Amino acid sequence: MFDAKKILEDTPERVSGPLPAGWYEATIKQFVMKTSKSSEEYLNVEMQTDQGRIWYNLNIKHSKDQVRKIAAEQLARLCMAAGFNSIKNPENPDELVGAKVKVLVDVDGSFNRVKTVEQVDKKQAPEAKVYSTKDQTEESADFDDDIPF
Repeated sequence: MFDAKKILEDTPERVSGPLPAGWYEATIKQFVMKTSKSSEEYLNVEMQTDQGRIWYNLNIKHSKDQVRKIAAEQLARLCMAAGFNSIKNPENPDELVGAKVKVLVDVDGSFNRVKTVEQVDKKQAPEAKVYSTKDQTEESADFDDDIPF
């Protein structure tokens, strides 16, 4: 017997719409070359997070040089975040499928926009030190670190 009530009770509620802005760990699922409404080809990257899917569009075959350059930089960041220094085919970088990356997403209307990608295990930058403008001779007179030099 198909028990719809039991199935829905055991299934977490799915939220539709964009993911909240922030960092997510994601697994690269697939790459597909697509054509935009303006007839420009782009590489569509599908990534899966624990909260849903994210798509990252890279305009690697755009007609404008500057747009292609930006897309190449984005693809390079994705490769490095996935642990690859180079790939065989930028139009189908299938060696990246299955790699885990950290993705910073922002909400843009009713969809997410990928802002950047990083390695999953990338260390956080150390906090900036704040130095006092007080006279250092007052404090150094009371400080002895037992270093012989």
